Amino acid sequence: MHAGLVKVNGKKMSKSLGNFITIDEILKKTSPAVFRYIVASHHYGSPLDYTDELVRSAKESLKTITLFLLKASMVKKNKGGSVWESLEKAKRVFELALENDVNTPEALAAIFSLMHEIQPRIFDLKKSEAAKIAKWIQGSLEIFGVELDLKAPSRKVKALIKKRELFRSNKQFIQGDAVRKEIEELGYTIEDTPLGPLAVAS
Repeated sequence: MHAGLVKVNGKKMSKSLGNFITIDEILKKTSPAVFRYIVASHHYGSPLDYTDELVRSAKESLKTITLFLLKASMVKKNKGGSVWESLEKAKRVFELALENDVNTPEALAAIFSLMHEIQPRIFDLKKSEAAKIAKWIQGSLEIFGVELDLKAPSRKVKALIKKRELFRSNKQFIQGDAVRKEIEELGYTIEDTPLGPLAVAS
């Protein structure tokens, strides 16, 4: 639901201006998750200016969340720091935002605030703690109908990741960078972490 004025590139959307765009047309260019995130990132009563930059920004935001969740899934430690207080605070802020005239942008901000706080020490957490955070983030996004693609990359991408790691371990960085470009051409971004590389769909 969005009751605010919808614009396209700063102009009121109308057939007479030739800038009328339907949801079906938007979904031909981007995923349902991106579209739903765009709607959730604007208060339902506020104007929404639909632009290519807005779509790119939404994709980057979802990519950031996906990367965080994938990192959380890599945590294997049985001992580590507690995030209970941070998680409970985020939950309260999230719930209060929705109770306050369904303030979805503020609710999303609670998710990013938690990630920003946890990110520097995510690999120092216990596996169970990391899993709690990931479960809450995914469940919160699903309230807005935003479901992230967390499935493993294809065999081809996995093989290229291994090939790149082999080059890097042999200090063949030029060859490793060439393989990274191959992976990027297949639609993935590589992020190196202390527990190994991650491939995230671009």
